Amino acid sequence: MTTTTSPVALRTLPNELARRSARVVTMLGELHKAGFQRLRGLPYMSPSGHHWRLEIGPASLFLRSHGALLVSSDALHPSLNRNIVAMLEGTARYTSGQATEAEFFGWTDARNDGARELAAKFLNRFPALAEAGKGWDHAYAGWWVRVMGAVEQGVFPIAFDDWNPPSRHGLGMTLMRPAEWAEAPVDAIPLPPPGEFDDGEARA
Repeated sequence: MTTTTSPVALRTLPNELARRSARVVTMLGELHKAGFQRLRGLPYMSPSGHHWRLEIGPASLFLRSHGALLVSSDALHPSLNRNIVAMLEGTARYTSGQATEAEFFGWTDARNDGARELAAKFLNRFPALAEAGKGWDHAYAGWWVRVMGAVEQGVFPIAFDDWNPPSRHGLGMTLMRPAEWAEAPVDAIPLPPPGEFDDGEARA
C-alpha cells in the first residue's frame, strides 16, 4: 500500500467506522449524480463526542444564513411548527454508531452495499425526502465533491458539536484516519451555498 502524500486519495481508509461513514458521504454524491441535488447533508458530532453523524434533508429546510444547518423545530414560530416539524421528522439520519454492524439508517440488509446500492435503497425508502430533493443545484453538488475529497483523506466535516457552536466562517473537522496519515493535507472546508429556509422570519 502506498504511503505517498497526494491530494488525490491513494489509500483506502482502514478503519471500518471511517470507511462505512465515508460510504454514506459518497452515497449522497451518487444521489446528486442521479438528479437529486436538492438533498443536502448536515454533519455534526453526537453529544458524547464519540459518533459522527450525517442528517440528510431537502434544501428547503437548510438555512439561508448557514447552508450546512437544518432549521431547528425549537426556533420556529408556533404557527410554522406543524408542517415543518413533520418535514423535519422525514429527514434521514446516519450515525457512525451504526457502522459496526453496517446498519446504515437502521437498515439490516445493506451490509454489503456500496454507495450506489445505498443510494438506490435511499430513494425507495425515503420517497417523500427523495421527491423534495429532486432537482439540480450545481453549486451545492460541487461543494459536496469537496467534502467527498476530504472524507477520502479521513477528514470528516462537522458543522457543530457540544463544545463548538456553528461558525459562519466554515466547517470544523474531525479526523478519522491512522496516525501515519498525519502528513496528508487538511484544507479548511468553507460553508456551502445558502439554503432556502429564511430563519430570519422563523419567529415573525
